[in-house]
Amino acid sequence: AIQTKASDEHMQMLNLGRDWVTSMMPHLLSKINRVHYGVHSDADLRRALEAHPNMARSRQLLAVPFVAKDIPSSSNEFSNPDVRVGHTLLAYRYSGLRRLDFD
Repeated sequence: AIQTKASDEHMQMLNLGRDWVTSMMPHLLSKINRVHYGVHSDADLRRALEAHPNMARSRQLLAVPFVAKDIPSSSNEFSNPDVRVGHTLLAYRYSGLRRLDFD
């Protein structure tokens, strides 16, 4: 019934939403913020920029994997863009925005 009334674009969006809810969300929610992933805190970001002054802007703003509690990985990134976006949304939801996010 819905397939006859929905356009191809709407069906693609519904399928993407179903994929997110059934496969991506359980994975994302099984991880712990600031233990398995998170965004850099102000102190983390200062240390990372001192060690790597040419760090990509995306690494400064998006979620990165953590190697232990409150210790972001110095070079690893999430390979799946959906995982990266999902972890970033959850990290900002749990940690809030930082002052540098407004600059």
